[in-house]
Amino acid sequence: MLGDGRSETSLREYPAEPDINERNYSAESEFEYGSRRGWWRMFKLFNDYKMKFTLYAVGSACEEQPEVVTRCVEEGHDV
Repeated sequence: MLGDGRSETSLREYPAEPDINERNYSAESEFEYGSRRGWWRMFKLFNDYKMKFTLYAVGSACEEQPEVVTRCVEEGHDV
């Protein structure tokens, strides 16, 4: 929700209507897993195959996970 009173409806495993002023633990779990493990698995695959990518990122996500941006820059990916 991040303070706006609505749960996320895009970039999720399944489409759903937003929950208003109510936490959606399933959506939170999907987002948390993606940033904690899913992202790093994809990052490793790109690096293993020596493929460069462009990271399109939301500013608040970069603030929450600065190590992602740092590693992308260190490995020569575009941010």
